[in-house]
Amino acid sequence: MNWNRKTYDALHDWVGPKKEEAKAILIAAGGQDIVDELEAASTLGYWYRLTRDAAQAVGKRVVESSAHVAEQKLAPYRRSN
Repeated sequence: MNWNRKTYDALHDWVGPKKEEAKAILIAAGGQDIVDELEAASTLGYWYRLTRDAAQAVGKRVVESSAHVAEQKLAPYRRSN
């Protein structure tokens, strides 16, 4: 798999409501084998291993940028203390 920002984000979306969109992105990027493995997996262990591999492949800059975007999306749902 040629990991990039789009496929990295799609992998994280796999475990959420955007799973079908993530699946399409991964398949379009040549990741049919990854999609097949994810669908066959009985636990999230394989997904977790893939996220680590993908993070290493895309690098710290993409990982941090993706995390920042995710935090911004979740900000409205945080409770104030």
